[in-house]
Amino acid sequence: APANTITPPDSIKVTQDSIKGDITTTIKYSARDSIVFHVNERVVNMYGEANIDYGDMSLQAATTAINYETNILSAKGAVDTTGKAVGTPVFKQGSEMYTANQMNYNFKTKKGKISGVVTRQGEGFLHAETVKRTADEAFYGANAHYTTCDLPHPHFYINASKIKALPGKKIFSGPF
Repeated sequence: APANTITPPDSIKVTQDSIKGDITTTIKYSARDSIVFHVNERVVNMYGEANIDYGDMSLQAATTAINYETNILSAKGAVDTTGKAVGTPVFKQGSEMYTANQMNYNFKTKKGKISGVVTRQGEGFLHAETVKRTADEAFYGANAHYTTCDLPHPHFYINASKIKALPGKKIFSGPF
């Protein structure tokens, strides 16, 4: 048989439809150290200054992953040899920006879950232990601090067990 009709046993035939799935635009990704594509699981892991761009959304962190099966983008930071946090995840979408310890974002539903988040809201900063972001860009935070202090560990803040923010509009809280 001619050589062009033989398929080696370790080859994988991939059609455009099998990769596209729920992706509506091109996902661009890069990493300084390495990129590992797990074909069977449909997961791409990126290590070292990893970056994902998807439409108007970008995500940078020490480690990121794209799961094409579940439509989840995830990111987490790392610790260097001196114990200092490096590669803290930074999520940007439009004019919004969040930094966090760890985050997951579903690019199909546009919902996300973020741990240890800090974001600018108006003239202040919102710090929260856990935040869930909805498709309409509202987010709900647990154990939140709202402050005008721009330090990572603010000297003063309003403490609320629950908070809801509509970016650029309003912030609601439970007792504070």
